[in-house]
Amino acid sequence: CGWHSNHNPDVPWIKPVSTTTIYDKATSLKAIRMSGLLACTFNSIGTRMGLPFGGYGVLGVCNDTAALVDFAVRGSTNMYPLISTGRFLMHTAACLVETHEILSKHEGMQQVAHDARRLASAACF
Repeated sequence: CGWHSNHNPDVPWIKPVSTTTIYDKATSLKAIRMSGLLACTFNSIGTRMGLPFGGYGVLGVCNDTAALVDFAVRGSTNMYPLISTGRFLMHTAACLVETHEILSKHEGMQQVAHDARRLASAACF
């Protein structure tokens, strides 16, 4: 998965090596905030459309989400989104634009609104 979990350290051939530049603290917090926005977006779409499993699979899986967040944070990514399709990716982008418009009207939410806009742009790239 895109987050390099290395949850099983007893495997001798897995070295503690990252395949990408590790986020600093500020970038990590931005990625976490964007991940929360994306989770709310997927839950909203899954509910609105009555998708099986809340949309898991048709809206994407872990690689898709990680690639989308990484692209929104960095402007590039070395992960490849695997199964998120154009139709559902456009629902994701539209919902994120809607979220941006709602959040940008509330004082103190400009950074979060900006993050929603970056995610929407990443979904369309």
